[in-house]
Amino acid sequence: MSNSKLSNTVLENINSFRSNPTSAQRSLQISSKALSKSKNTEGSRMIEEFLKDLTKYSSLNLLTVSKGLSKAAEEHLKRIVRGKNIIANNDLTTFIKPYVKNQINLREIIVEGDIDFVVSLIVSANNTTNNYISSLTNSNANFIGIACSEVDNFTYTVLYLADSLEEIEVENYGEDQELKEAFDLFDIYSTGKLDEIALKEAFLALGLEKDNY
Repeated sequence: MSNSKLSNTVLENINSFRSNPTSAQRSLQISSKALSKSKNTEGSRMIEEFLKDLTKYSSLNLLTVSKGLSKAAEEHLKRIVRGKNIIANNDLTTFIKPYVKNQINLREIIVEGDIDFVVSLIVSANNTTNNYISSLTNSNANFIGIACSEVDNFTYTVLYLADSLEEIEVENYGEDQELKEAFDLFDIYSTGKLDEIALKEAFLALGLEKDNY
């Protein structure tokens, strides 16, 4: 489901910005003008405000991709695209438990847009945008998990960032892997259990007809 090419582009975009924040100045200026011409004056204003503070950001370390965080981000993205089961911040630690352990300072970023990721982040209608920028420019962050998907001409991106962590080897279920992934999709809190309604939804997600269960 997650688009690896998009994920790599987002990673390059983020690490380029972290290593040299002022390198984004030109693209931000172009985006601001484009948004202004398209009558999105609020988006243009937000970028211009960000540009004023751009020089205050210092060069930071590059982020390393965590397989576990990326897997968790992909599972979260599936829920978002299906329009359900968005994970609340206070449930994140429980949600990522099957994928990483001993994580420190877990942070989450969720953005939708069809333009440059940093631009999408800045003009996001989400009222936690300032927290998103703070997370992206946190000097203690070392690891990142990324999942991206294109739906109806929009790019949805889920990021998890952490200062440190330990990877957990995910068990390979062989021929039953698809079934396990469908199960995990509805096992919101990673309890290993599904009620009757959630189980039926999992079967439907696999394309099984009602008469088969």
